[in-house]
Amino acid sequence: MEYLIKTGFKNVELLLPGYDKNVNYLKTPSQIEANKYSSDLVAVSSMYSPTVDPWGYKRAKFYNLFTEFNMTIYGHRGWERWFSYFPDLKDKVIFPNE
Repeated sequence: MEYLIKTGFKNVELLLPGYDKNVNYLKTPSQIEANKYSSDLVAVSSMYSPTVDPWGYKRAKFYNLFTEFNMTIYGHRGWERWFSYFPDLKDKVIFPNE
C-alpha cells in the first residue's frame, strides 16, 4: 500500500473480506455428507464466454489434467461450453445453484 501511495494513488484502502462466525465455522460432516462432498481436489471456478473470459479454454485444459483424480469443480453452466473439448470434465463439474 505504501508503494501505491508513494507513486501518487489517492484514497488507498486495505479492505479485508468479512468473516461471520455464524456462517464460517468448522463442522463435522455426517457420513452421508462426507460421502457426497468428499474429493481429493476441489475447485470453485466460474466460466464465462470467451469474449468475457478468454482464459476459459486454458482453465478447462488445466483442470482436465487432473480428471484422473477424485476432483470436484463447483461452477455454473458456462462450463458446459468446454465439455465437447474436454469430455472428462463433464462428470467433475457440479452446478450447486440448481
